[in-house]
Amino acid sequence: MAGIVWQKGQRAFVDGLLGGQSNYLTPVLVPTAGGNWGLGLGTRVGGVGSNAGDAMAQIIEVGTSVQAGYGRQVITRDQTTSGWPAATLATYYQSTAPQVTFSFTNPPTPNGATLWFLAGSTVLGADNALFGADLAATRTFGNGDSLRVTSTFAQS
Repeated sequence: MAGIVWQKGQRAFVDGLLGGQSNYLTPVLVPTAGGNWGLGLGTRVGGVGSNAGDAMAQIIEVGTSVQAGYGRQVITRDQTTSGWPAATLATYYQSTAPQVTFSFTNPPTPNGATLWFLAGSTVLGADNALFGADLAATRTFGNGDSLRVTSTFAQS
């Protein structure tokens, strides 16, 4: 079965889910005063997305055994400067979160990231990955290394 989401529906989805706005959806999908998203780094195991019920089982998250400075970065579930802004329309609606920086004090275990992902919390290894994207190249981290990530969600 196929479905059609009109442009206003696209914007409602992006703004309601990521930004926690209440002006498009009732009831609000994501309360403006509840929790944080967690932006993480990892690598694929098998095919990410082939199991919609538990995407985190298909990602090996960096630093889950030895953090060495790694932690999921916080993106708030609202439209503040540390949260998701309202969607904008180009060819389709999209929303881009503020850039975050991952910093390392030593090599984490496991190490090596091929992707970033957005999860439902900031707790390492917890929750499903909602969406993500590949990094330009595999990144292996050591003492003093950092990586800046800007995450974008687009619905086309």
